[in-house]
Amino acid sequence: MVEKVTIPSIIIEELRRRGLDPEDVILDALIRVMDLDPDTVIEARVELAIKYLNEGRELIDKDPVQASEKLYKAAEECVKVLAQYYDLKDILTKVNGRGRWTVTELEKAVEKNKRKTRRMVHNGLGRRKLPPRVGIPRRKTRPRSRKD
Repeated sequence: MVEKVTIPSIIIEELRRRGLDPEDVILDALIRVMDLDPDTVIEARVELAIKYLNEGRELIDKDPVQASEKLYKAAEECVKVLAQYYDLKDILTKVNGRGRWTVTELEKAVEKNKRKTRRMVHNGLGRRKLPPRVGIPRRKTRPRSRKD
């Protein structure tokens, strides 16, 4: 469930003038002030990602630019969720100290999330959860090159 809160327009305008997303700043500030546990932060960010995903889907045919911004925000929230889930302390400490996420922290989180996920799959920790490869033929030889 998403609640609406009224923020004076002068504050919103100042945040935007500084290149900050008001929703991000407010959410990060609330998380910090309330000292929320990681599970609650993850749940809140997943809810926000789903909201952005749904809004992006609705806007695809009407306003593709706005849709891409919403879909980017959904992906960004997913990166933050995984950073919290994998407890990427070095990144989360910087974010908490600064009070907001930057592109640098997001990029670092993507790289670390990618390594952790790859390691999990490689070590077989996720194999039981992956669907079997039924019906997918494997190519035993290289495809023949076409001669024209």
